[in-house]
Amino acid sequence: MAFLEERGKGFDVVKTKIPIVPTAIIFDFGIGDHRIRPDFQMGYQACLNASKKVEEGSVGVGTGATVGKLFGIERAMKGGVGTSSMQGPEGLIVGALVVVNAFGDVMNPSSNQILAGARKSKNSLHLANSTKCMKQGVTRKQFGAPIASDPSAFNTTLAVIATNANLSKKEIHQVAQIAHSGLAKVISPLHTTFDGDLIFSIAYGKKKSDVNTIGLLGEAALIESVKRAVMKADGFGVLPAYKDIHT
Repeated sequence: MAFLEERGKGFDVVKTKIPIVPTAIIFDFGIGDHRIRPDFQMGYQACLNASKKVEEGSVGVGTGATVGKLFGIERAMKGGVGTSSMQGPEGLIVGALVVVNAFGDVMNPSSNQILAGARKSKNSLHLANSTKCMKQGVTRKQFGAPIASDPSAFNTTLAVIATNANLSKKEIHQVAQIAHSGLAKVISPLHTTFDGDLIFSIAYGKKKSDVNTIGLLGEAALIESVKRAVMKADGFGVLPAYKDIHT
């Protein structure tokens, strides 16, 4: 907000312009030191460092992200941050940026292969298939500490969909709704009682295009971004990452 205010960006209230910045966080206390967290200076520096080149994997918001926590953090895998964009007709571009810190497993929709998720045991690199286990009656409450004191019971997958189209507030809201279905195609299970998932959407351009087209391109970008988030993740020697079990 300080960065934008200094540059005169924000909602015009005559005497000044007030930046309105929507925010969300991931609950990533499962690994690492919980005392190390973003502060004012880090947020301001992030604005200064803004670039067209976005790092992916276990960086920034993806540093502490994990996935596959049916059996607790001990049998989870590393999540991360990923980005992707899709080209549409007549110069339309729809991009996505996502941090994957999910309770469920991350899938490859085209092959139904699990890319990263809950493992069969603490020392195993074999995947358990969380959805299949839960359908057979396995519950999170059967494992580890009480839910209220268990960091792996709180999860968040956050995304931003951005396009160079010219859309109204209602239309860009619809884009987010349409694109949101992409999460269900690449994360399983999704929207459990242990998840908090949210998609922001941005329209900043002059291109004319159909809302449904933009939403579907956003869905595709979101799916690819989620896959990239885990495929580029690093476990830091704490938890296995995609590259540890698929190489």
